[in-house]
Amino acid sequence: MPFPSLRLPGSRSLVLLGLACGLGVAPAQAMQGGFPDYRGPSAEGQRLPDVSEHVDVAWDWVADGFDAVSAGDERRTRGSLERAQEILEEALAANPHSRDAAVGLGIVFFYQSYYVDGRGYPHAIEFLTRILEADPYAVDAARYLANAYAQQGDGRNARYYATYVEAVSTDAELHREMAELVRPFEEAFLDGWYQYADYYDRPEARVTTFNPQTFQVETVVQVTPQFEMSLARQGLAQLGPAGAPAADPELKAYLQRLVDKLQANSLGPPIHNVVEVIDSPEPNAAALPGTILVNTGLVRFAESEAELVAVLAHELGHVYAHHAARLTVSEIRTRMTASALLSLVKVENELYRQLIDIGVDVGVNLLLKGYSRQYESEADRYATHIAFNAGYNPTFMTSLFVRLYQIDPSTPFRLTATHPPTSERIERTTRYLEDFPLDREMQIDSREFTEIRRRLGG
Repeated sequence: MPFPSLRLPGSRSLVLLGLACGLGVAPAQAMQGGFPDYRGPSAEGQRLPDVSEHVDVAWDWVADGFDAVSAGDERRTRGSLERAQEILEEALAANPHSRDAAVGLGIVFFYQSYYVDGRGYPHAIEFLTRILEADPYAVDAARYLANAYAQQGDGRNARYYATYVEAVSTDAELHREMAELVRPFEEAFLDGWYQYADYYDRPEARVTTFNPQTFQVETVVQVTPQFEMSLARQGLAQLGPAGAPAADPELKAYLQRLVDKLQANSLGPPIHNVVEVIDSPEPNAAALPGTILVNTGLVRFAESEAELVAVLAHELGHVYAHHAARLTVSEIRTRMTASALLSLVKVENELYRQLIDIGVDVGVNLLLKGYSRQYESEADRYATHIAFNAGYNPTFMTSLFVRLYQIDPSTPFRLTATHPPTSERIERTTRYLEDFPLDREMQIDSREFTEIRRRLGG
């Protein structure tokens, strides 16, 4: 990660333009006996030693260290920063309420880590954190904390302290610096969530067997979009009606538009998912590739379009992650290893029938019993991105969970039988949502949702 331009506090302002070029020098000298004591700003009228000259001299040494970096003088870089450290420690010992001395020392620890030895970042982070705990308005402490975490690749904490800086500082240039600092983490998070774009080309999307007569590995099953949708249709047909279809073409068209919008903004498998509306009071939904079942009770229960979208996005998450196909392949492999299916490899029609039966059974069991907690967690994560990419506020997934939990804390969220307990999902999803840039304008509701819900008596 390129090092951002940083400004030194006070009048000695320097702009660093990525001066570190792999110095490879010896580790900075570690402090002995713990950190100097910073007690926060002094009380009004309290008489304390003036250490400003010490701080100025320390910054002169820091500036000399930067000159040494430009000159490629490793030994001088280390020595200058160590001298700045010593002077600031003395200043802070003389005046434990000096913000300039404390923050300056934390910044020196940061530069020692950046230019001398990256193993020093935890040391710098601990001291800067102590400063901020004693002095919440020490903006430069938060600023360098954000940078230290960024250098360690910790995007979550870098974002936290960048947001902290933006909250306590009105400096527009500093705001821009923080935005640039966290942008690579934000982009990686928003762009790298979908892990199955190449699923159909992966080994886990096929079942193979070794043919001893030809000495060739032959493909027994290859998952394709058509294969997934065919198994889903047969599974739904075998299961029978999930309930009476709702005689409400406007509701069905509205839900279909929402699903189409979600899919259009998050490219997944080439599967068109058709909404089927069931007349049932239970706030429930389910999905297999090509079909999403939505109870009218879910629309009545949702208090906003964003809550409704959260559930639809969750069901799409199962389709995007190929959960039914992955379970089918796993089950076929298990049975081929442990049963007579191996002897049927040459009897293609019978083998195909048995393989299809296995896939259909998997789909039926998913509709009846639900997915594993691991798959549900993955669908929750995907749902937040699918909703966000379509312009919806993803935090409304947790608001829906909270209301379900308040109704009956002892009962799991009954979208399907094996969803994790709602309290667990709230905590896990809330943590994940912290990585989204939630400061932008996002959709929560629509006039169409309000009218549909009013007509349903929600």
